[in-house]
Amino acid sequence: MFDVTLLAGLALAAGAIAAQRPAPTVVACVVAAACLRRRLRPAAVVVAVALFGWAALRARRQIDAYERSREVARVAIGAPSRCDGVAVVVSSPVRMHGALRWDARFDQLRCDERDQPTPLAARLYGGPDELARGARVEVVAQLAAVQPLANEELDDPRPTAARMGHVLSGGVLDARVVAAGSDLASRIDRLRAHVRGRIDATFAPAAAPLARALVLGETDLDAADDEAFRTSGLSHLLAVSGTHLALVVVSAVAALGAILVRVERVAAAIDARRIASAAGVALAWAYADFAGGSGSARRAAAMLTVALAARALGRHPRAARSFGLSTVALALVDPLAPFDVSLVLSAAATAGLLVLGPLLARAVEPRVPALARPVARAVSTTLAATLPCAPLLVSLGPTLPVGGVVANVLAVPLGELFALPLALTHVMLSPWPAAERGAAAAAGGALLAVRAIAVATASVRA
Repeated sequence: MFDVTLLAGLALAAGAIAAQRPAPTVVACVVAAACLRRRLRPAAVVVAVALFGWAALRARRQIDAYERSREVARVAIGAPSRCDGVAVVVSSPVRMHGALRWDARFDQLRCDERDQPTPLAARLYGGPDELARGARVEVVAQLAAVQPLANEELDDPRPTAARMGHVLSGGVLDARVVAAGSDLASRIDRLRAHVRGRIDATFAPAAAPLARALVLGETDLDAADDEAFRTSGLSHLLAVSGTHLALVVVSAVAALGAILVRVERVAAAIDARRIASAAGVALAWAYADFAGGSGSARRAAAMLTVALAARALGRHPRAARSFGLSTVALALVDPLAPFDVSLVLSAAATAGLLVLGPLLARAVEPRVPALARPVARAVSTTLAATLPCAPLLVSLGPTLPVGGVVANVLAVPLGELFALPLALTHVMLSPWPAAERGAAAAAGGALLAVRAIAVATASVRA
């Protein structure tokens, strides 16, 4: 039978999408139900329909509430205005084109000598490097109400805007931190700022933006590099993808388990691997947050949480159930999660690996010589992850990265098995300058090689 948690997750995701595209979504769901009718119990279908309707209603309500808030801001502020007020930093600051981008909640705001209704959410550009979540900041900025740009060839921008939540945006003219945050999130942001500074100080200028993307999730590439990575199908190597996060967390859990099993008192009292798995749950979320908290990172953290929690409880995790439960959790927390492109691409790639991966491996590997099987396995894995993403990639742009299979086979070992461990090791080496510079040189060289592959394969598209 079809896994009930996966069915629930799909129903919640489809319901949210139906808030924007009701007719095609309903048609797609009916077709899918018809194809799976022999694997679905009637009770499961009833529950799925109820979840679908509830998710559609939640998504529609959030979009409508955002539109009302945006209209209030538009009427109150009008044309771009010079404003001053007190704001709280609510998102991790990200370096973009030489300036910080951060989300703020204004608790006090005056524009052109007029008090504004608060609280108001804003996306701001600029400010001091010591900004971190939870800090209270006195801000002077040029602000305007957000105006989502509609384009007939693209999807309705309102769900994405509603998901981000800010109704104002603008540039910071002056900012002064009056009270620093003291919680875990603020400490993570200060660590991010330290790592950002060390990357800029020790990596070659051409490699530093690539390293910040890999380690901190900051997509601050120049236009040519950004285009090359997108059109070659290698953008995931510079994002904190599910594979990226899983490599780090699973390796750390294995290392912790290996250490604990050698501690006699621990090993005698309890299975050390269960303790390591429990610790891995916290590590997954802390690392996902440190690496930028993208949709793909949060999805991977949620899936790892289910799998590691099962192991901590002494149970054997099932990949399909972990995927389904993580999808349900994210959809419950964020009604508009399906409008996060990075999350959807990550989920599609994971589904491909779970469903198509074993099928392609069984079909391809027995038919190739033993020496060529590692390459065949890499090609099968890349195809399994890429094929489910193709429809979304086509909807986002007019071309498909046909060269992506070759690019991934060449670049993934460099990126995930060489550049990533070195770049993360670099984070811990600032007390030893020579070792830090060596790690930066090695990781930077690997990243520049990945960029060369991206540039070389970017022109191969359909």
